[in-house]
Amino acid sequence: MQAAIQLRDTGRLQEARNLLTTALSIAPGNSDLHILLGTVHEASGSVSEAIDCYRQGLAGGGQNVSFGTVRLATCLAKINDYPQATVLLADLLEQDPHNVSLHQLAANIYVAMKQHGRAVPHLQKALELKPDLQTMEALAQALDQHGQHEQARAAFEQALAKGANRPATLCHLANLELAGGKLDAARNYLDKALDADPNFPHAHMMLANYADIDPADGLQPALAALQHLKQSAAPEEQFPPLHFAIARHYEKQKSYDAAFEHLVQGNDIRATAHSDPTRALCDAFDAHIAAFTPDRLDRNSPTTSPSRQFVFVFGLPRSGTTLIEQILASHPQAASVGELGALEWIGRYLTHPDPNRAKRAADQYLAAIPTALHAAPCIVDKTLNAYLVIGAILAMFPQARFVNCRRHPLDTAISMYSQLFAEGAVAFTSRLDRIAGYYRLYEHAMDHWDRVLPGRVLHVRYEDLVTNPEANARTLVSHAGLDWDPACLDFHKQANTVRTASAVQVRQSVYTTSVSRWRRYETHLDTLKDSLSDLITSYEQAAC
Repeated sequence: MQAAIQLRDTGRLQEARNLLTTALSIAPGNSDLHILLGTVHEASGSVSEAIDCYRQGLAGGGQNVSFGTVRLATCLAKINDYPQATVLLADLLEQDPHNVSLHQLAANIYVAMKQHGRAVPHLQKALELKPDLQTMEALAQALDQHGQHEQARAAFEQALAKGANRPATLCHLANLELAGGKLDAARNYLDKALDADPNFPHAHMMLANYADIDPADGLQPALAALQHLKQSAAPEEQFPPLHFAIARHYEKQKSYDAAFEHLVQGNDIRATAHSDPTRALCDAFDAHIAAFTPDRLDRNSPTTSPSRQFVFVFGLPRSGTTLIEQILASHPQAASVGELGALEWIGRYLTHPDPNRAKRAADQYLAAIPTALHAAPCIVDKTLNAYLVIGAILAMFPQARFVNCRRHPLDTAISMYSQLFAEGAVAFTSRLDRIAGYYRLYEHAMDHWDRVLPGRVLHVRYEDLVTNPEANARTLVSHAGLDWDPACLDFHKQANTVRTASAVQVRQSVYTTSVSRWRRYETHLDTLKDSLSDLITSYEQAAC
């Protein structure tokens, strides 16, 4: 075994695999050998094979049961089988409740499940057992996501007092205030972040999104920060926030060519870090619609009380989904879970319309909803790519309603291209050709659902919504099964939390200045216009 461990640890994985396979042919009942082979498969990226080995090893007992169980739980999480992973960890924690690593792993899995409320006690226990700043900030973020904003603020402030990365933590606090609509408080934290480090990229980027920032005041500090990072040989991945901030300032000055140049530079760096996910998503969607056929969906039975309504808002990033979500969430009978994210893994976990698994998935989804929102008769979930898993949603909630926000293809594309999304998120936005490919996937998906589920999806055009808000808001509210309430037109005055790239804009009343924004960059979009010409023509003709 020691020889196999040495081979594994030095990266000679095939040799380790061969040695362990030979050993198991001699001693097939040796549990520890199975678990060790599992670690080799895991190290080589063969997660399914690793899971098989861990299960064989655990079935026979042995000295490494706890270790094997941890590795099995970790691998199950990698394939989105979070429910089984949490069951395994619960058993281990019952036996060893003071194990910091187990609490941290459990917290990480619950965060991945978007069940931040269940992550909180594990992070609190880990912090009690072994205080460190990373766990303290993880706790603050989990508290914030679970709706415990004052506790989150206290945890972030405590992290600052303990010596956390000051500008980064100040930006976390700014995000917390920004999500709650407290723009002045957020601005104050950003100013403090730049006082602590005038070159901190994310503070510059966040400030650039404020409408009242004079580009003359914001541009030169951002350019100076970029120059400083380049001269200090900082890693290139630190540059994109500054490129996006500079582009925003140039756009405010109507220097659109200069703005686009920085968008290209920032996005080119991002594009090298992440591959295009569109092909894999296409394959996953085709498998999804093969499993969730109209005939199978017709046989679905409710998994939750019919007294609660679920409305799923989706569309491409930057298409106006936040505006739609906030209009609906402003209704007294509705509550928004924002970009909950639970569908991201549930859609992959629920791969066929099995009633028992659908019930478990529905329970997991409900557990991800913050406790404070449980009493709302109508739950609004804005998951951008929910249209890829409508079958899974209907298996969980057969009475669910859907709203698709559409926007001119070129406006959508340039808005995505000029937005720095969270690391690893929507990786296709970093290249215009990737955006075009993903747009076609989106159209393919919507064509399918409109064909097999006619009338189930309400399509709302962003341009119509901002030019005639009341009529379209009334249609939205009616589709959600709610009576009209004038509060839906005062969404920008609501005190709810918004975690989205549109957090600043949604605090303003409806405006039309983003319509036809693409024309500012028209000279740079010829290839994109050619690749989407049929979809552009179709969209424009439908407006007539």
